[in-house]
Formats: sequence, C-alpha cells, structure tokens
Amino acid sequence: MKIPRFVPSSSQVLLNLLLVLSFFSNITGAGHVSYQGEKIVRERDTDTVRKYDEIPEATEPGAPEKYEWWERLRKAGNDLQKKPDEKTKKRFYLLMYEGQQKAYRIPLKDRPPQTLTYQTRAFGALGRITRENNIKGTLVLSVEYRADSSVGDIQVMKELRPEIDENVILATRQSVFLPAIKNGAFVTQRRNFEIKFFGR
Repeated sequence: MKIPRFVPSSSQVLLNLLLVLSFFSNITGAGHVSYQGEKIVRERDTDTVRKYDEIPEATEPGAPEKYEWWERLRKAGNDLQKKPDEKTKKRFYLLMYEGQQKAYRIPLKDRPPQTLTYQTRAFGALGRITRENNIKGTLVLSVEYRADSSVGDIQVMKELRPEIDENVILATRQSVFLPAIKNGAFVTQRRNFEIKFFGR
C-alpha cells in the first residue's frame, strides 16, 4: 500500500503547531514530566513559539567522568529540543552510544522516556487532512521506547483510518527521545498514548 505524504501550506503553520501541542497534551500513561521547568524557544523560520522540558542536571552520586558525559548528553538533548537539526541529532546519538560503551550509570532518579523531537510537519499535516475530510475519532498507539533510544514495536490499540494510522506510525518512528531510567540505567519501556482528531 502506498502511503501518501502530506505537506502543509505555509498558511497552516500556526494551526499545525496547535495540533502538535494538543497531540502531546493528549498523551496518556506518560503524563507531563517537568523536572527543571519548561523552557520556551522561538522558531525563526515559522515565527512560532513552543515549550519544551529541559533534561535535568545530575542528582545522583557518581564518578566525575560520568558527570561530564551526562552534561554533554544533557546539553545535546536540550539543544536538539531548541533546534532539531541533523548535526545535533547525530551528536546526541553518539553520546548515547558513548555512555553505553562505557557502561555509565545514569545520574538521575527513575523517570519515563522524554520525547525530544517529533515530526511537527507530519502531525500538523495530518490535522489539516482530518479537518478537510471531517475525520473525527481517537487513535491509540502502544509504543516501545528502547533503551538505546530507538523506537521499537508500535501497535495500534485503537484504529482511526489506515492512511492516518500509518502516517502517525511513520512520524512516531522518526521521533528522538531520552529513554526511560530505572535504577540508574536506561531501560526499554512501552507507553500508550492517544491522539484525538476533532474534524471540522
């Protein structure tokens, strides 16, 4: 089955942003995690403002080299939330790999996975398509967030329409996240979330 690619027009940017924000406010099971307060970033190319949660500073004891690595990873993750470009994404993944190779303990208390980037255009375009076609309903996904920061298995728990479901799955696979933390280690965790579409 060929999956259509949706690209929003420039006049839909603000509406798209609102849809994306409502998308992430409708996540169930994960809740809203804010450890050091929300930060605000203005996107110059679209002249929009969005909020993000900073990755927290180390709170647990450990060796100095672990703290130095964590600060670099934290900075890369926070930079990625401010400006999600390929260079910053690569730096984040390289630091994740470094931590795995050196078997660093994560200097934070237990916490769920934290999404750092997502496909704003894809989700915004889906909102436009569902409004134009007056598609209403809720899509529920179960997503496996792996300890290596990759998206694993995605299951559709409640379908909406095949073309919408597939595009949301593709966009979710492209998201970047900090894995869940348990007992000082990154762990794989499955989370359910729902996306509500309101039609016209």
